[in-house]
Amino acid sequence: PDEVVILLAYNGGSCDLKWLWKLTQAPNSTMNIPSQLQFFLDPLQVIKNYKSCPLHPKKTKLESCNLKSIYRFVSGEELLGAHDIVNDVKAQTCIVGSTLFF
Repeated sequence: PDEVVILLAYNGGSCDLKWLWKLTQAPNSTMNIPSQLQFFLDPLQVIKNYKSCPLHPKKTKLESCNLKSIYRFVSGEELLGAHDIVNDVKAQTCIVGSTLFF
């Protein structure tokens, strides 16, 4: 396929990517990383490390850059059910889709 896939995971380098690697590289694993997966984006790293990002801590004055705090700042709503995959995906989509992310 001509599609390019971007794996998006908030603070994913600390856990998600490690598990993905273990599951796909384990001996006799039937799982693999699709060839279309060409990029990884960790919104937390963008927010923390790019001073031009409008969500950078120095610009928002937020005490924490955790998903709940950034989601609340961007959406004005509380993130209910954090760490539930569906709720976390919705929160990350909201953040990355926001004009404040770029």
